[in-house]
Amino acid sequence: MKKSKLHKEENSCPLCFSSKDSGLEPQESQNTEKLIDRRDFMKTATLGAIGASTALSMGDLFTALPQIPLSQDAIPGPFPGRVVEVINPEVVKEHHQVDSPLLREMMEKGMAELTGKTSLTEAWKMFISSDDVVGIKLNCLGGPLCYSRPEIVEEIIRGVRLAGVKEDNIIVWDRRQWHMTMCGYQVNRSSPGVKYYGPEVTRVGQEDMNGYDAEAYIESDIVSRSPLRLVRKPSTRSHFAEIMSRKVTKLINIPVLKDHRTAGVTLCLKNLGFGVVHNTARFHPAPYYGAPIIADVCAHPIVRKKTVLHILDGLWAVWNGGPSATQSSTYASGRIFLGTDPVAIDQVCWQLIEAERKALGHPPIGGRAHHIAATARKGLGINDPQRISHLSFKVV
Repeated sequence: MKKSKLHKEENSCPLCFSSKDSGLEPQESQNTEKLIDRRDFMKTATLGAIGASTALSMGDLFTALPQIPLSQDAIPGPFPGRVVEVINPEVVKEHHQVDSPLLREMMEKGMAELTGKTSLTEAWKMFISSDDVVGIKLNCLGGPLCYSRPEIVEEIIRGVRLAGVKEDNIIVWDRRQWHMTMCGYQVNRSSPGVKYYGPEVTRVGQEDMNGYDAEAYIESDIVSRSPLRLVRKPSTRSHFAEIMSRKVTKLINIPVLKDHRTAGVTLCLKNLGFGVVHNTARFHPAPYYGAPIIADVCAHPIVRKKTVLHILDGLWAVWNGGPSATQSSTYASGRIFLGTDPVAIDQVCWQLIEAERKALGHPPIGGRAHHIAATARKGLGINDPQRISHLSFKVV
């Protein structure tokens, strides 16, 4: 089995999560985080990338993952295992229109039930302070049919402003800016107000560095099996978007309710694992199905310590053929899901998609979605259905 190549000068770095390489147990790694400087923080390597052998079973792939303790100030946040679902089929209208006043009621109900706060302002202040620079991470790949809807974005902006954040300190973004514009988002990089943009302005190569941080990356020796990779030496690094590593201090994740042809589902975890770093296509094929990069990126302090809230857009859902969306594979669901535990939300939503597939006579996603369990084993959330508190409410 191959493993990640740690930087020799950083083999003792407490944030190199492989206890074998660092000489530290996982708990020691947590307790010594505060001692590192920015250079060490930004150059954290991945903890044990998986080799190219397809003979390994899914269970074998992740048996060596360290158990990182739960923490209230990082993913899975103050509400591990809690998933709040708010439903009203009337929120979605013909021609993919949204009933904005009803959606506002759903968002307010969700925030109240998640946090226990009667004041919307106090609910948002649990996650955001007035001096934060807040990133709102979209998923626009399934547009224009199934994507992070602007009506939900507007409600999040409203909440962030209630917490005291100025509009100039809010960045709405996705990895591919051209996906955003395809969905109707208007780019604003420098004018006053909320910023809307992404690192990849147009379709570029997997290793294009424009908008990515040269000092912040995950390193893995997994490479794509595509013919193009045989004629040149591919990069082993997946660099973080500068928006994520250098600009925002808090992140709110807005994935959508979709299946995925290789990873099984693309929900909270994949919107982070594949959405905030580049050079990710190499992780898609079997036996990986995205699991190594998804788990490693979500466990990295840049993501784990900044991502404070997940609001999954389930207004429309893709039950087959994702991550893109077609009329025949998309259905009106009329739901939103809120939580601080991305693993728990993904577990619940995975089963929702499985139920839809079963009802329509399609085979189950099954083991392709094993990144959910892999990330749970890193201590980033709860995937055991018996330990998940799934609270469902209907706004009428």
